[in-house]
Amino acid sequence: MMKSKIDILRYKSGPIKRIGNYLNETKHGQWVFFFESGIVQWIGTYKHGREIGIWQEWYNSGQRKEECRYRDGEKIAVNFWDEEGRQTLKDGTGYTYEKFGANDNDVYKHHYENGVFKSEERISKVSFGNFIPNDKEA
Repeated sequence: MMKSKIDILRYKSGPIKRIGNYLNETKHGQWVFFFESGIVQWIGTYKHGREIGIWQEWYNSGQRKEECRYRDGEKIAVNFWDEEGRQTLKDGTGYTYEKFGANDNDVYKHHYENGVFKSEERISKVSFGNFIPNDKEA
C-alpha cells in the first residue's frame, strides 16, 4: 500500500523553510524551498527520492539564479544569472559563480559547455559583503 504525506519544515522564527511530498518515506513530487524571508529559493521535482526534470533557483533578493535539468540522477547546467541579473550561462554554455564555505567566503567560477562541467577557477576568498564579478564577458 502506498503511503503519502506532505512534509512542512519551518524556520525557528516561523516561516516555512520547505514543503514537499513523501511517498513511502521517500521524496516524491514537487518540493519548494524558501529563504527565511519567504522568497522561494528552489523549486524542483523528485521521483522516488531522485531529482528529475527542471529545477529552478533564486537569490534571496528574488532575482532568478539558476535553471538546471536532472537526467538519470545527473545535474545538467542550463541557465545561470549573477546577482545583478546578467545571464552568464545560456543553454548550457558559459559559466556560473558558486559560493562555498561556512560564510560563502570561497567563490568559484565554474565553466560549462553544452551543460557539461569543464573546469573551475577559484576567484577569491571574500571576507565580507556580496561578491560581484568584475567580468567584461557578461
